[in-house]
Amino acid sequence: MAPSELFDAMHSALGIRIKEDVVALGLDHLLLRYANKDDFPYKTVAIQWMLHSKAQQKCATVLAEQPHWLFPDAQILEQSTDDRLAIERFKDVSVDKAIDLTAGLGIDAYALSKHCRSMTLVEKDARRAEFLRWNFKDIKHVDVRCDAAENIDQLDSFDLVFIDPDRRDKGRRTLLLEDATPNLTDILPKVNEKVTEVWLKLSPMLDLLALQNTFPKSAAVVWAIRDDVKEITLRLGQSESAPVAHNLDARGHWQSWTAKGAADEILADGVATYVYHPMASVRKWQPWGILCHQYSLSMLDKHTHVFTADQLHSDFPGKIWKTLAVVKPGTKHVISPEGMHVMRKNYPQTVAEIRKRYKIKEGKQLLLACKVAGNKCWVIGAEI
Repeated sequence: MAPSELFDAMHSALGIRIKEDVVALGLDHLLLRYANKDDFPYKTVAIQWMLHSKAQQKCATVLAEQPHWLFPDAQILEQSTDDRLAIERFKDVSVDKAIDLTAGLGIDAYALSKHCRSMTLVEKDARRAEFLRWNFKDIKHVDVRCDAAENIDQLDSFDLVFIDPDRRDKGRRTLLLEDATPNLTDILPKVNEKVTEVWLKLSPMLDLLALQNTFPKSAAVVWAIRDDVKEITLRLGQSESAPVAHNLDARGHWQSWTAKGAADEILADGVATYVYHPMASVRKWQPWGILCHQYSLSMLDKHTHVFTADQLHSDFPGKIWKTLAVVKPGTKHVISPEGMHVMRKNYPQTVAEIRKRYKIKEGKQLLLACKVAGNKCWVIGAEI
């Protein structure tokens, strides 16, 4: 079914009723109800409304601006970038010609298209390319090509190329750049002949030191949403830059950090007035000494990557608690009946084991099970 026909069916009177039924009854129930009906594309419309509902979690901004967008399959939505991240990634870009060699659903391409005069989208799957043309039909400076990324040598030159390789090999996730599709090891020499700047979207599981050793002339940025690292953006052809990390918090605000200088770790001999825990995108860099010197902190122990200071540094990129008590592990009177946020660092028991043993429910007050200056303890704190 062509995207235009699907859109018309979805917005017919029957299509709107199916949308309401998807919300009220669920997709599985409806598919059974429509199993033997062939007078209307019931199944296709129901699945599309279900995907639209799921997409509100990932691309609400795009759907608000382009309500006609459709989804060729469920997998492409699952693999797509969160549009809040894509918008933030490209917000300072300004180029003449850009190309996305692995367009997929088109979230990254949509964000990038707002910052260039001409945009080319390459998608090798014919059905996905057809849906891309429908989704971008109102954006006149975007051209969609059904082609393989490896054929970039047959295209014109560009100012910026974005590549988000498929990190699945025979259905299994892979971290090796040569196992991705397209194979980055093979395609990058072709790409470098055609573009001024190359941006790669890579797995959050990659080792940053190894990545920078592989691409010494590059700048990496780590991205997280609600303290969950989602991806790494690697900009090739850049001078090596300081570590950069971003996190989108639960309130929808971006918190950013750029490292300043390089330094050795400073170890604490006890817990001071405030306890600091870096956000996940910062922890990915493992910048322990830099954090000590950038914010005048001390690290609780060599392998306890939590920090402390008597001064409040409100610009710290992460969570801050005010120390209420430092006690021996298992001290029951400090356990709040209203619940606690349990964290475990350099400590033998897991969070689940601590919660189960001491019957601790989730809450805001901190219970940090860790080592301080070589000694196991519990740190109790109130969130700032």
